[in-house]
Amino acid sequence: MCRIEVDGVDANLAQLEAGMAWHYKAYTREQSPADRWRYAKAEDRARQARQGLWADRAPVAPWDFRKARKTSAR
Repeated sequence: MCRIEVDGVDANLAQLEAGMAWHYKAYTREQSPADRWRYAKAEDRARQARQGLWADRAPVAPWDFRKARKTSAR
């Protein structure tokens, strides 16, 4: 897990708030408790507001998309 800041702004959090990213919960243990809470809440708010990828009725998580592509390639 990597936290990226640009001019003091958490870029990961900004993407979550805009509905342009998933909070990848498999790595939450590597996050600080404060970041874990902020990221989860940002994703929840974006989902409720149907922002970004959450406007889609059935968004597919990137890890599920990659798994499906790998399976279909066989």
